[in-house]
Amino acid sequence: MAVELVDPRPGVNPPNSGSGVVGGASIRVDGLSKAYTVRSGDVAALEDINLDIAGGEIFAIIGRSGAGKSTLIRCLNRLERPSAGKVWIDGLEITQLEGKELRAARRRIGMIFQNFNLAAQRTAFDNVALPLVLAGERGKRIEAHVMELLDLVGLADRRDAFPAELSGGQKQRVGIARALATAPSVLLCDEATSALDPETTSSVLDLLQSINRQMGLSIVLVTHEMSVVRRIAQRVLVLDEGRIVEQGDVATLFTAPQHPVTRELLRVPPDADGAWLRVAGGPDAIAGAVSLLQANGIAVESTRHE
Repeated sequence: MAVELVDPRPGVNPPNSGSGVVGGASIRVDGLSKAYTVRSGDVAALEDINLDIAGGEIFAIIGRSGAGKSTLIRCLNRLERPSAGKVWIDGLEITQLEGKELRAARRRIGMIFQNFNLAAQRTAFDNVALPLVLAGERGKRIEAHVMELLDLVGLADRRDAFPAELSGGQKQRVGIARALATAPSVLLCDEATSALDPETTSSVLDLLQSINRQMGLSIVLVTHEMSVVRRIAQRVLVLDEGRIVEQGDVATLFTAPQHPVTRELLRVPPDADGAWLRVAGGPDAIAGAVSLLQANGIAVESTRHE
């Protein structure tokens, strides 16, 4: 196998290195299926999904458009009701909950969206406070908590700004703060960086990694950006036509993909034993990446400089 090494940027944890804090909720999915009824009959969006996500893990879900990625992540917090199967969040079977119990469980599952989903007529402060207001919190407790969250995401000085006055990255930071308002143990990210430029994407990923380390949150992210997976995920699952076709730790899957869909997503030639991966940096960066791959049992036959 030949490797031309993938971009571990300075100061970023390499894949599979762990978050340093394990305090988030574990997630278990058993036999999950989801079908939609249309005029011509039932259309399967997900079929027999089984997976386990450890507490405090950053876990990525990738696949082509229409593979079922967003449907799967929305089944984890019951925004979509599965047609069959079960989902446990930290031992609680969320698929059987209704009404008050479901609303209480959802408060422990934060979610951020591609298009931010901010209320246009509310300030940054009021957007972050909204989940707390809906949960019945009032007064000084809201003030203190919201300011703490805005400070965490670097927007304390923009508390009175409306969404139209914020950049895309700032809007997503407000979305992250809002998702953290109810002290969740799981954070779901549905294409959270897809609408952002590369520099802003990098800063948002830094923030998510920091939150993962400081709070021990479990993070599940759906993305079509392979650089995002390389940058922060520890394990990755590949979906195709509603089924899991491959999953494993990032280092192994990105350097030795087995399924044709994974190879296509990573743009690996079908006759390649592995992958050429690119890393920015000099000899030290290359040596570090080679050590990481070898530590995960991946043979590196050659390297090259450009």
